[in-house]
Amino acid sequence: MVRMRPRNARLGALTVSAALSLLVAGFAAGDQPDKPCREHPKLIAPCFTVHARMRHYNGAPSVRLWPIGTDRLIGVSEGRFQVAGYQNLPRPFRATLDDQQEIYADFVVCPFTLDEPGVMRLVCVDSAMNIVTKPVAAW
Repeated sequence: MVRMRPRNARLGALTVSAALSLLVAGFAAGDQPDKPCREHPKLIAPCFTVHARMRHYNGAPSVRLWPIGTDRLIGVSEGRFQVAGYQNLPRPFRATLDDQQEIYADFVVCPFTLDEPGVMRLVCVDSAMNIVTKPVAAW
């Protein structure tokens, strides 16, 4: 006589097996550091340096750069150009930046979109020099 296990028991074993596989794959992928922005496969032009203020804004993308002395904003792409294994914003900036802090620096950014008048250009941030962090001024 063949003994049959209930269907739920088989699904439970499959679920545990699948979860362990994903967990192991996650650890393996987690060991790999994200590649820098300058190596991103969706870039359309060379990286360039811009002296700007980085801060959180309401809307998307929420992290934006204001090039000092202009009336333009540059958006740090969060969704449309996200590719696994590449970072669009280095972790130290993400950790420092919040609604109470802004960062002034010479940012090296790499473009995903063309520079068009009246349209926010989307970029990733590769690095920065001459970094100054300040509290956001109260309105």
